[in-house]
Amino acid sequence: MILIKEMNLKNKKGTIPLLKTSKVERSVIRALKYSAVFKYPLSFYQIALYMDVRSTREALRSSLKSLVNKKIVEKDKETYKIQDSETSDWGEKMEKSKEIRDIYAKKLLRLKKIPWIRFLGFTGSLAASNYKDEDDIDILIITDKNRVWLTRMLVVLYLKAWGIYFSEKDQAGKVCPNLYLEINALSQSDDKRNVYVSAEITRIHPVINRNSSYELFLSVNSWVAKFAPNFSIYKFDPVNKSKKNLLDVFNKCAFFTQKMYMKSPSENEIISYNKIHFNKYDKSKVIIDKYKNLL
Repeated sequence: MILIKEMNLKNKKGTIPLLKTSKVERSVIRALKYSAVFKYPLSFYQIALYMDVRSTREALRSSLKSLVNKKIVEKDKETYKIQDSETSDWGEKMEKSKEIRDIYAKKLLRLKKIPWIRFLGFTGSLAASNYKDEDDIDILIITDKNRVWLTRMLVVLYLKAWGIYFSEKDQAGKVCPNLYLEINALSQSDDKRNVYVSAEITRIHPVINRNSSYELFLSVNSWVAKFAPNFSIYKFDPVNKSKKNLLDVFNKCAFFTQKMYMKSPSENEIISYNKIHFNKYDKSKVIIDKYKNLL
C-alpha cells in the first residue's frame, strides 16, 4: 500500500493547504523541483529516471494525473513542470542537444584509435539535453590501468589538432575532457555521493565503450540506486587482465611532466596518478542548495 501524507505546498497564489500526496507523488515533486533549478521541464521517462522511489508506469501515470488535477504540476504537451515555474523550450533543447551530440560523437569516435581508451561519453548539459550555444562539451574518459596520463596527452593533442579543444578563453562548442578515470579507480568518493553526481551519472551518453566498461562503471557506482532506483544497474565483474608493460613507464613520465606544467589544483580538483578531475568551479553545492531551498 502506498503511504499517504499531508503536506503544505506553496505556489505564486499562496499556500495549498493540506493536500494529500502519495509517496510516488512526493518523489515526482522532488524530481521536478530539482529540474526546476535548471529551468528544465521533464518528460514522463525523465521523471521516472530521476525519481528517488521505485514506481510502476501505472503508478507514475496516476500520480502525474493527480498532481496536475491538484494544480501542483503543470503539463505542457509531453512534459511536466512545477506549477508556474519558469522553464525553457524542452523540444528545442532536445533537438539542439541531439544535433550537437551526433556531430561531436562522429569526431570523438576517432579517438578510438587510442587503444587503451576503454570508455568515452558525454556528460554535463549536453548529456542532460539542456545544451546552450555558450556551453562547452564535457566528456568522461575511462582508460586501462596505468594509462590515464598517456591518454590525456594524446587526447589533448588530437583535440587541439582538430581545433575543438577547450580553453578558458574559448569555451563555447569546445570539448572539455574534464574527467579521466583509470579502470581500477571508478568509484566516486563518499563526499561525492549526492543527488547532483547521481543525476550526472544517470545522464551519461556513451560514445566509445570497450569491454563493457560503461556497465562496469555503473556497477561500481551502484550507490546511484539510492537516488535513482528506477535506473537499472546490474552487478558486473569482468576479469581485468592487465600486465606490466613498458608503456607503464611512459605513463609515469607523462604524469610527472604534465603535472610540472599544470597550475596548482583548486580544492575541488583531483590530480592523481589514476584519476584526473578538472573542476575549478564546482557548481554542485550551489545547485544542491538551490534545490533544498525549493524543497
